[in-house]
Amino acid sequence: MRYKKLILSSFVVAGIILTTGCAGKFHKDNFEDFIFEKFDKNHDGQLNKKEHFNIHFSRFERIDDNENGNITKKELKESMFSNKKSDFSDYYLKKYDSNNDGKVMKLELIEKSKEEFNKLDTNNDGLISKTEYKKQKSPFKK
Repeated sequence: MRYKKLILSSFVVAGIILTTGCAGKFHKDNFEDFIFEKFDKNHDGQLNKKEHFNIHFSRFERIDDNENGNITKKELKESMFSNKKSDFSDYYLKKYDSNNDGKVMKLELIEKSKEEFNKLDTNNDGLISKTEYKKQKSPFKK
């Protein structure tokens, strides 16, 4: 029993350290570097459509607590992203809830992600460079 508590405590401490470390990267001025480090899987310094979508899908999965394929305002407010910008839930719903039903479905996310990719790919080469990515307004920047 004592070992179980020790192991559980170790996992909790490790989780806190990892979460704090990851969240700390969101506050840094080099948010784009963090995104490219995490999602540019082929390390070519550019995001293709799949890598770009993975940014959104990864965030979607972390917010969708009940894993029903929809994100509600309540889930947004309780997510790890809620403290990054006070009105993040309103921002996210406004950006991705295209049918205005108060939740974001995966299909809406896919469609908006495609639109966003096309807007960010200003030279129409099918890739988003770090320079192109930096031009967008991020909800994580203050």
